Amino acid sequence: LAILEAPGPTPGKAKYSKALILEVLTLGLLTGARPDEVCSLSLRFVREVEGGYTLHFNDPKNDESVRTIPVLHPIAVALLQRRIGDRSTPTDQLFHELRPKKGHDNLYELVGRAISRHLQRATGLTEGKVPYCTRHTFVTEVGTHEGINDHALKRYVGHKPPGMTDERYRSVPMPALRAIAAKAKYPQRVEQAMAAHLGLSLEP
Repeated sequence: LAILEAPGPTPGKAKYSKALILEVLTLGLLTGARPDEVCSLSLRFVREVEGGYTLHFNDPKNDESVRTIPVLHPIAVALLQRRIGDRSTPTDQLFHELRPKKGHDNLYELVGRAISRHLQRATGLTEGKVPYCTRHTFVTEVGTHEGINDHALKRYVGHKPPGMTDERYRSVPMPALRAIAAKAKYPQRVEQAMAAHLGLSLEP
């Protein structure tokens, strides 16, 4: 709530709006993805599936697939739908406003600074006042739900398994990943505030 209610940057003086910052942070809160992963998504890596989408995260150095996760939370699904709109060009960036620093190709670097400044304006944050706090929160909140498979949760958020057997041979089937996605829930007042600040109308 502190993140959602924090004042935005001064209008006309900031490269990125509060609305954009909250969209990036919300996808982090609802998927556990790293902020830089969220910012790097292009439409070819966001694919519609039954009940939602899958996000495909690739290694930026060699474009090889790192992991694929399902996204089922209604707020995240509505946000992705709005972001995509009627666009269909695979190379289009999901967040088309993002621009890299001059001479670089990292889409997260500049908006990451804006996100950090936003978190500094939030009141009541005592720990994790960094963009990755959304990822930490996702793992903490989802991990408390009954029936969570710890190995599947680690795979979902991209944590490296501790041993060779887990890393190379112990894969996680999509149904198990969908079970993780289905547990991505926060208290009702938080989700209501999230939808309101994002300007999303969700069916009951």
